[in-house]
Amino acid sequence: MIKCQALVVIVIISSILGAAVWSRAAPQGAPVSDIVRTRRLELVDQAGTVRAILGTDDNRQTRLKLTDESGKDRAILEVNFAGDSSLDLLDADGRVRASIHAGRLGNGFSAYTREVKAAESYRSQSIGMGTYSDGSAQLAISTSNTSPSRHVAGGKSLAKLGADEKGNASFFVSDNQSPARIHMRLTENSEPSITLYNSKNKASWSTPRVK
Repeated sequence: MIKCQALVVIVIISSILGAAVWSRAAPQGAPVSDIVRTRRLELVDQAGTVRAILGTDDNRQTRLKLTDESGKDRAILEVNFAGDSSLDLLDADGRVRASIHAGRLGNGFSAYTREVKAAESYRSQSIGMGTYSDGSAQLAISTSNTSPSRHVAGGKSLAKLGADEKGNASFFVSDNQSPARIHMRLTENSEPSITLYNSKNKASWSTPRVK
């Protein structure tokens, strides 16, 4: 669903940009072309500042970038060569604050408290949620400066609520040193289970008791 919505947005915005450019360039009554073929389209404001760029690159990626009055990127909509789509919203410092993605491995949304440049792969984020191709779903709260992992929130998850492909629910709580300190879950027989882990990631207490 998210992927389809992103593609619809690309089509709508592309049509608006194309109409705006040609309405200014073509005098009244001039012939209008039904098809425009180009690899890059730029839309500028009255001061000549580029405010939107629609184009493709050598890696077969299609990208729409919207900028502010100073020319800084504020929104980036992209579809890569594999058909995965994403939408990044950036602040005035060029840092990503929110991101929506849809692709072969899963779909999700992330909101970031702190972010390096959009071109980097290292992010520090506050919350993320999504679904995966194996049928599982997760909601995670994270804080880290490490590269994104399989988890929607990426990096180090401090709290994570999820459900696997069979519908079994689980809840993790961890600290900055351990993968998990508390693990609550429902088994395939809908039996509740709670496990506490020490700082070395060894189960120290559980119910039912760890065998």
